[in-house]
Amino acid sequence: MPGSDETSAAARRDTLEPVVFRPPGVLSGMRWPRLPWPRILIVTTLLVAAAILVYLFSVRAVQFDVTPSHAEVEVAGVPAPRIGGRWLMLAGEHRVLARAEGYRVLDQRIRITGEPHQMHALVLIPLPGKLDVAVTPSLEAEILIDGITAGPAPGLIKEVEAGMREIVARAPRHLDFITRMEIVGKGQTQALTATLLPAWAELSIASEPAGARVLNGRDVLGVTPLRAELLQGSRQLTVELKGYKPWSRRIDVVAGQPVNIPDVRLQKDDGYFMVTSEPAGAAITMDGVFKGETPVRFAVTPDKAHALAAMKTGFLPARLRHKVGSGEELKIPLTLAPELAAVEFVTTPAEAELLVDGVARGNASQRLELPTHEHEIIVRKPGFATYRMELTPRKGVIKRVQIRLKTAAEMAALTPPPPPTLAPAVPAQGAASRPPRSAPTAGASSALPPQWSAEAQRNADLMMAEIMRLGPAASAQGLPAPGRRYTYEGRILGVDCTDWTVKEIRDNGDAISRCGEYTLQTSAAHDHNALRMVRDNGDIEIEFEPHAQALRLPLTVGKRWSGNYHVSMRELGESLEARAECTVEAEGPVEVPAGAIPAFRIACADHVRVGTRRVVSRSTRWYAPSLGIFIKGVNAEDPGRWNFALTGLGDAQGVAPWQDEAPAAGPSSQISAPIPAPQPSAPPPVSAEDGIVRSSLGQELRRMPQAEFRMGRAQVTLARPYYLGLREVSNAEYRRFNSAHASRGAEGQNLNGEHLPVVNLSWEAAAAYCNWLSRRESLPPFYQIRFGRVIGINPEAVGYRLPTEAEWDFAARIPPEGEAQDFAWLGAFPPRGRTGNYADEAAQGFLARVITGYQDGFAAAAPVGSFPPNLRGLHDLAGNVSEWIHDFHGELPAGGLRDPLGPIGGRSHVVRGSSWAHAGATELRLDYRAAADSPRRDLGFRLARYAE
Repeated sequence: MPGSDETSAAARRDTLEPVVFRPPGVLSGMRWPRLPWPRILIVTTLLVAAAILVYLFSVRAVQFDVTPSHAEVEVAGVPAPRIGGRWLMLAGEHRVLARAEGYRVLDQRIRITGEPHQMHALVLIPLPGKLDVAVTPSLEAEILIDGITAGPAPGLIKEVEAGMREIVARAPRHLDFITRMEIVGKGQTQALTATLLPAWAELSIASEPAGARVLNGRDVLGVTPLRAELLQGSRQLTVELKGYKPWSRRIDVVAGQPVNIPDVRLQKDDGYFMVTSEPAGAAITMDGVFKGETPVRFAVTPDKAHALAAMKTGFLPARLRHKVGSGEELKIPLTLAPELAAVEFVTTPAEAELLVDGVARGNASQRLELPTHEHEIIVRKPGFATYRMELTPRKGVIKRVQIRLKTAAEMAALTPPPPPTLAPAVPAQGAASRPPRSAPTAGASSALPPQWSAEAQRNADLMMAEIMRLGPAASAQGLPAPGRRYTYEGRILGVDCTDWTVKEIRDNGDAISRCGEYTLQTSAAHDHNALRMVRDNGDIEIEFEPHAQALRLPLTVGKRWSGNYHVSMRELGESLEARAECTVEAEGPVEVPAGAIPAFRIACADHVRVGTRRVVSRSTRWYAPSLGIFIKGVNAEDPGRWNFALTGLGDAQGVAPWQDEAPAAGPSSQISAPIPAPQPSAPPPVSAEDGIVRSSLGQELRRMPQAEFRMGRAQVTLARPYYLGLREVSNAEYRRFNSAHASRGAEGQNLNGEHLPVVNLSWEAAAAYCNWLSRRESLPPFYQIRFGRVIGINPEAVGYRLPTEAEWDFAARIPPEGEAQDFAWLGAFPPRGRTGNYADEAAQGFLARVITGYQDGFAAAAPVGSFPPNLRGLHDLAGNVSEWIHDFHGELPAGGLRDPLGPIGGRSHVVRGSSWAHAGATELRLDYRAAADSPRRDLGFRLARYAE
């Protein structure tokens, strides 16, 4: 009703409404300004709207690709509203956090660019897991995860990073258990069972006899018969028993595959014969096989009687039978009885003295029983020329020798005038331009004492008098002409003498000579002592008493002697008393500038006393009976003073013994011409059957045909015919030249046998052997050698030499018919059959690399010629030992070559051919070439020579 509404409104107006009491303050009396609040509100609203618009235009929509997808993402530090699956974020760097159960918290900083829509990946890393490992069979193992040790098993491996992991379980004597496994991580535990298999094989081995030790490498496994376990891999098994040769074999053990060796038959150890003889140098054969010259030691089959024979020229053969036990050495001393033959001497004058091999035998007219070897016969008497000859008695024949000594007047009438000069040199062509030498007639008169030969007459006065205690020849005929000047390289009484002049030869045979600033008087007496040496300024004067004969002839290995001598040293006011004690140690060729000269090695000890001082001086000297002089010497206490070597004998091309100058004008009644050196005897006839020639040592060389072929980039023509050795040079052959040589170098393997190829020698030593063999057969030497060094060659010479590379290559690679070969066998590597001596399985014990599955029967070197020849009839061009080649090493040239000799110089020489130490396909190729400048244990040589 209207009335009631109005009444209610009036009532409300009359009602008092409560208000909040506010105490009066400072502002209570102030009046607020009246502002345009509506406008302010509108402006504020517009500004906020504008800010919102600016923000909306500045932010970028960012999406996060989160792994795992249920992870919670938070943008820290700034507002970042999320609209659906996008976050609105201002450009710049922001910190983002992501969390999920089982994962590490991701705290990552991202950069928001100006792109309107962006996607960022967030990947959370799972927490590590656990691995519970069980092992079958039950044993302790080591667990490796991705190659890093994680812990022992069986057991729980904690903190295993999630992801695909390689798990290895490893235990001794078992094969590794290897698997790949996905590790879930997130703290979860996963189970793994590792099954380990044995890494060994069962070994069963028995021997005859039983009870032998079995070794795996150096580890002793037990004694036979034996059952044991061998770990898989390559194993070296050895069975050894005292008194027996060890048995050894390398086997490849495969896990789980049994190894059964039921039949090891041990061979008894070799026994040894040590044979000596008096005199030494007797040839020894056992069961008809040559074993060497005494003293000699060699292996024999034990507990078996062997037939021994000893033979030496001039002595009766000795025959006997001996046996020796396993591992024992039997010493067999032999005394050879001389084989005697009668020799009757009839001499005029009858009272002349007879010396046989330097030993006085009384009156020269008598009948003697002499051994049937060569003897040096001297007949002499004061006032007559001494007679010298070589005599060899023959068993069953009475040899009658008539000798008439010539008087001094008769000899003077026979003496020819001296030549105007001695040839100083010979051109490289050598043989055609040599001055001829006349050979002395057997039994010709000579004034030399017993130990001097005709060759020594030209050289003796140039030897060291103090060191050798050996003077010049006994009369004027044995010396170079007085007044002549000689070039000499050496020492006399320790003084360098490069300018030697013979001043005077006295009536008693003493020689007065000039050695630089020294005057030296040497004696012609039988003792051959130097008498006196005086320096020009008089401050040194040395005088010898001629009482010591320092040489005792004839020389034999093992012979000993001693002698006293006395020296006055006036510049010191003292005298020296000494006793020389000498022993002949060996016999063999010695290298001197002239080549190799047969000589005896003599070791002496001089016990010297000067006042109260005592000194022992030891020296070694080499005496050449053919020259009658010492050719080398060295003193251990004073090498600088006592070293000397014979020079001036001429080189391989026949240079005259000494270079001299004509004497000053004016006659000299003492001048007499040197007696010519003896002409070498002709070589033994050489057979040439089927194109093969044989050396004086029995070495066979085959004539090679003329040829044209390719070698590398060169087209080679071999127009000059040549011979090439069928076999490599053996130790026995080389030791005829150098008896002291020993071939060594293979661990536990014999390289020094008589019939094995010679090794461990330099290129120069091989060249020296070639020259020695050439001179032995009166062939012009190919190499020019001075002081042990090859200084040139004589390319026209037909003497022995090393093969050129072209000659070797043709003989090895080019068959008589067909194409050039790559290997010594048909087909490719590895070798087929038993084609050569290479690094086979027998050499596994000491060679790092061998040819698997190849057996040639020799761990190291084999006797020369043990394997079939190639199609040209030559043995061991592949295998056995590599070979020195004549050529210097260098790059093979291109183009056409005719009879090439290689580069004219270089630091090393070519080596061709494989050896017992080679196992690779490259080294076994026939065209394989190498370089060497020093000896090797698998490097030898073979002979070659031009045919014309």
